[in-house]
Amino acid sequence: YPEDQYNLQADWGPSNFDVRHKFVASATVMLPYDFMLSGIVTIRSGFPYTAGDYRDHNTDGFYNDRAVVETSPGVYFHYSRNTFNQEYNRRFDLRLAKSFSFGRDFEFEVIGEVFNVTDEANWITFSDELVNRDGEIRDDFGERDKSGDPRQYQLGVKFRF
Repeated sequence: YPEDQYNLQADWGPSNFDVRHKFVASATVMLPYDFMLSGIVTIRSGFPYTAGDYRDHNTDGFYNDRAVVETSPGVYFHYSRNTFNQEYNRRFDLRLAKSFSFGRDFEFEVIGEVFNVTDEANWITFSDELVNRDGEIRDDFGERDKSGDPRQYQLGVKFRF
C-alpha cells in the first residue's frame, strides 16, 4: 500500500530491486574425458530499503509509514522512499558436467553444481524499523542482522532426445 493514498507522488523513489552496479563474469573450460567445468562470479550493489516508522501517521489503518523523526524541538524530518542501501553482494558458483551419448539421437548429462562456493554470508538488514510503535528511535537500525543463502549443492540429470 502507498503511504498516502491521496498523494502517490510522495512514494516516488528507487524501486525495491534497484541495483545500480553489477559485475558478472563467467567461463567454461573443457577438461579431459569430456568433463565441462563452468564458473560464474557475480558482484552487485545492495538493494535499497526504507526507514520504517511503525506508527500510523496518516491514520489509514496500515502501519507502513516512512520514518518521521524530530530533529530539533518542533522540526520534523520525513524520510523518502528507499533512502538506505544494503551492503554489496558477492557470490561464486561452479558447475561440473559430463555427457554420455546413446546412439545417434540420445544424450544423457550428469550435472553437479555448487552455489556460493566461498560461503559468503552476504549480510542484509532484515529490520527496517527506525522508529518503533512507542515513537523511540532504535539503536540497532541498519545493522546487518540476516545472512543470505549459505553454500548449496545440487545434483541433476538431463536427458536429450
